[in-house]
Amino acid sequence: MPRQIDNHNSKQYINSLRSEILAKITDEWKEKWAKHHGVTFTEISNLLSQDAFFEDLRLDIGKMLAEKLEAREVIKRNPSTDTLGRFFDENYEKSFTKNTLDIFAQYAGYEDFMAFKNQQFTEPVAPIINVYTLVNSPREISEIPRYIYELPKRQKTSRWRWVAFFVGCLLLTGWYYYRFKYRPFRTLNQEEIAQLKFNIAGQNNEKNPCQVRFDYDFSKLGVDSLKLYFGGNRGVMEHTYESLITPKGTYQFDFYKPGLHFVEVSHFNQILKRVPVYVKSHGWACWYNTMSWTNTNYAYKRFYNDGVIFLHPEQIANASHRNDYIQNVRRAEDFNISIDSLTLEYDIKYSPDDFAISCYTHAIQFAFDSNKKMSFNFGREGCIPFTQKNSTPLVSQDSGEFSLTFPHIFYEWTHLKISWKSKRVKLWLDDQLITDSPNNVPNGKLIALHFDSKGSAMYDNVRISNSYTQKVVFEDDFNKIPKNTTGY
Repeated sequence: MPRQIDNHNSKQYINSLRSEILAKITDEWKEKWAKHHGVTFTEISNLLSQDAFFEDLRLDIGKMLAEKLEAREVIKRNPSTDTLGRFFDENYEKSFTKNTLDIFAQYAGYEDFMAFKNQQFTEPVAPIINVYTLVNSPREISEIPRYIYELPKRQKTSRWRWVAFFVGCLLLTGWYYYRFKYRPFRTLNQEEIAQLKFNIAGQNNEKNPCQVRFDYDFSKLGVDSLKLYFGGNRGVMEHTYESLITPKGTYQFDFYKPGLHFVEVSHFNQILKRVPVYVKSHGWACWYNTMSWTNTNYAYKRFYNDGVIFLHPEQIANASHRNDYIQNVRRAEDFNISIDSLTLEYDIKYSPDDFAISCYTHAIQFAFDSNKKMSFNFGREGCIPFTQKNSTPLVSQDSGEFSLTFPHIFYEWTHLKISWKSKRVKLWLDDQLITDSPNNVPNGKLIALHFDSKGSAMYDNVRISNSYTQKVVFEDDFNKIPKNTTGY
């Protein structure tokens, strides 16, 4: 049997405690109870459902206990609805356990039932309220009250709806930022880059434009697309880059210019891979250096004139192209000579100011099968930065291209000679030594030559020989117009 409160005045104190709790319910009715049990409160017997009210009251008491006790203790100590019915029944004669009275006193705002009783000695006892009609009928008395604590179904359902809503919002926001803010723009790490596959699948070197096929697979990178940059070569759609939007496949590209080119695979500004492409030509090939020029079968033989290759706008038959200037003259083949024993000589005459070109440039570029390039550049003072005499060739970190740059204008015929020998590179203009620099270009065989002149120019007596034996590897005095008029 539960231990009872042994006090001859317990009935009076219980009635007084009941009155305080009823007063508390009345004060809080509009805030807590009106929504589910009616707009106003007069008596418990007038409620729509006393059972429902006692259940909600029991839960409210449980919330009060939850702030003080652990969940297991709340379940153990929370009074049942039957106990609440007996407490509000004024005709109920038996007393209650100390635990039950302590809980009711705490709900009324006291530390426990003893504190409530002590308060009654110093203050008048609250008048007894007739609560005969508070309950419909006497309830069965159970020796051991049921201690069950659970949220009402409507509150539990509402709570989980809000939880599900907020979790859904968080997941949706996270997916949005990952999909549209992070995933497309993130920087790929080396482990991810290693999973990229991009290789040459096939190539036809017998004609130009040279058609090259690339197999690619970036499905393991977790990105939507990649970009291909073709190093200034225009493809069939007159562009310099292409977006790969399918994660796996084959891409075909027509290179317009012979020589050594690099195809870069990029993810935004991050270069993932550089693939070298070598395009062979049948002879010298010439191009305008402007996007308006689209004819790839340019008959360059018209520029053979009196034993020179003459690149002058006046020689261009189409007058609308005369201001475009032919700048690029290239030849790409297997010259079969390595950089450590290479000597190049040629004659050049250059009139950059004939067409008001103030900051002109002239360049000769060597491309090697080691996928490296070396260029010698000339320009007007004040237009471009120049290399200090006898200094090591500079290397560009992005392209791996080595370069030396000097001030010079070729107004008259000038004999230009470049020689690699004994790990040094030397440059002469009309037999005058301009520089004697250490050679830091990795060894490789010459596969392409590229002359670039901004303005009108004439080239003659191109000769490639061995620096040690002086054996001629290639020469062209431009006295014979080749049968192949395309230069490919």
